[in-house]
Amino acid sequence: MLRNYLVIAIRNLRKQKLFTLINVFGLAIGVTCCMILGFYIHHEWRYDRHYPNAENIYRVVRENIDEAGNRTVISETSGALIQLFRNDIPGIRNSVRLINPPFTSSKIWMGTNTHIFKQRLCRAEPEILNVFDIELVRGNRQTALTTPNGLLITESVAQKYFGEADPIGKAVWAENDGQENYIITGVLKELPKTSMLQFDFLTSNVTGAHKRMLDQWRIGFGWMPIDTYVVLETTAQPEDIEHQLLSLVPQYAGDEVRGKIRHHLQPIVRAHLFVITRKGTFAASMWPPYSVVSSCCLQASISSTSRQRVQPCEPKRWACEKS
Repeated sequence: MLRNYLVIAIRNLRKQKLFTLINVFGLAIGVTCCMILGFYIHHEWRYDRHYPNAENIYRVVRENIDEAGNRTVISETSGALIQLFRNDIPGIRNSVRLINPPFTSSKIWMGTNTHIFKQRLCRAEPEILNVFDIELVRGNRQTALTTPNGLLITESVAQKYFGEADPIGKAVWAENDGQENYIITGVLKELPKTSMLQFDFLTSNVTGAHKRMLDQWRIGFGWMPIDTYVVLETTAQPEDIEHQLLSLVPQYAGDEVRGKIRHHLQPIVRAHLFVITRKGTFAASMWPPYSVVSSCCLQASISSTSRQRVQPCEPKRWACEKS
């Protein structure tokens, strides 16, 4: 029976070549677009899910409320906020402060005696290695970022600067409001492309205005170049921690922030595609791909079924018998 169906289908396709070509071509385009956009959406959903404890890592975001009641949510926080997680709030397994993305993603001149390139330098506390479980392929994990002027370098950048030579102990300078001198203390395994953390060098050396801000409370809406991440215990609830922050922050920052500043914990797995709230809505940037995928699926379905529903008509032939 299946053989008969196949023979009939082939006959119909040969009989209506142009109509068949249009349908097959439309179906192929629709399926191809769906596959490409599907791969893109899958890639976007994978962001920051590679960490072993990703479900317990949260980014602390700050909600500012002005006198008119307007709310602005940003990922930057006061540097002094982290002391509450380390000293006052239970259920926190680990925490770390980073100089925020505009500084980790922008490039500065960094070089050796023989090579000079523009690279991404990230400044963070040594706890970054444990919070994000960043792997070292060379160097001592315990001392790599605690050594004065210690600097970690990724594998690909180490190859670019030093070739096959061992980079440990080599000197590197950075041009950032004056020259800073570093010693390479370790080599990092290459970071996944689906990580929000993207840098070429990593150091715990923080100087100038950045260093002063690490221990300050920023009350207003000014510049706050600090990102704060925490790792919760499996039994801790982010809602409970947010409630504790609501009462603790005014005690340390002053009563003038009461009702003007709130902090939320945003799961890191939602930080890439969702707006900056813990229960944030789906990112607007992802609606176009989803809409296109849906449209392509609909078009492919219509294309594949239209041939069955709209067939070219042939005049019936009537045989006349002579009486």
